[in-house]
Amino acid sequence: MAAGFCVERGADPMACAEPILGGVHRDLLDALEFARRWTTTGGGEDELPEPDEKIIDDALPARLGGDVYEATRLALAWCSVEGWQPPALAVLCRSAEVRRRYASAILPSCRELVALERHDLTCLAYALAVLDDEPLVVLHKPTGTGFEVRIGGIGDNFQLHTLLAHVLVGGGYVPGTTPSAESVRLATDPDPAHAPGPSRPGPSNSSPRTASGSGTRGCPTTYRWWRDAACSCSTSRRTSAVGTPTGSFLISRARPSWPAS
Repeated sequence: MAAGFCVERGADPMACAEPILGGVHRDLLDALEFARRWTTTGGGEDELPEPDEKIIDDALPARLGGDVYEATRLALAWCSVEGWQPPALAVLCRSAEVRRRYASAILPSCRELVALERHDLTCLAYALAVLDDEPLVVLHKPTGTGFEVRIGGIGDNFQLHTLLAHVLVGGGYVPGTTPSAESVRLATDPDPAHAPGPSRPGPSNSSPRTASGSGTRGCPTTYRWWRDAACSCSTSRRTSAVGTPTGSFLISRARPSWPAS
């Protein structure tokens, strides 16, 4: 948590990424191992306990197997894995290089633990799934034009659709109505002081990587009013959104794609 706070205050996210994300990955795997052992000796996933340290008692080693140290370590990971989310977001959302180096290894275990529905790791899962240097083909049906686009730092479909329309329509590539200045600001403004309240309704917040929504718990990602990770899930435990300070679009080629009809 201290390292994550240092990153929020300007420390190099790459320098802090290995100890933070190494701890994240280790505790995710340990929490999954806890769940596997618990369900083996219990009644299935429906019997998994809430992440509360009250489960750590004298009967725990017999329930999980192994010695007292190992059983306690796995149980502590199950109970405390959410605590890794704020510092993890601090490094993931400040550096595309951090995401490239670590995200693909951590994302599967994060999603597996989220699927057990005992932990709220929505923000972490979204940050790990942010698209960087991703090729995208955009087809504009009314004009029969296709665009080869490369995007980076895109966290959700609101940001994707808003910035895409801002670039293509606003840049004169295709006709249409440009997004409002407010929408563009929400999709790009890195200043958390300008953030709307977290209860403000917004457009679709599904992930561009998975087309799946973030659900209703934890961190709605309908607007990008994050400065970085710290704005969304900081050490002060606020949760509103995840993403990166800016999204990027590079139009590499525009060409007729198919008949407008």
